Amino acid sequence: MERVFLFLERKTKRKTGCATVTYFKSEDASCAIELFDRSEFDSTEHGSHPFIIKVRIATPEEKNPFAEKLVSRPILKQQD
Repeated sequence: MERVFLFLERKTKRKTGCATVTYFKSEDASCAIELFDRSEFDSTEHGSHPFIIKVRIATPEEKNPFAEKLVSRPILKQQD
């Protein structure tokens, strides 16, 4: 894993529940998708209910402004 980026709301700086994860190799990104897509994330220790996460390769639009730097990056998105 090269980097993790957590998205924040512009005004409040609160986390949106979305993140991008950058991998050195596309094979690692594919493995992360296989392992974590539709898996349950338990956040109860932080006072929140468990939720299912969705993991996929980002579209070119989602990669901006980082598109020129990255080959592939799965998106981790909270699903309620």
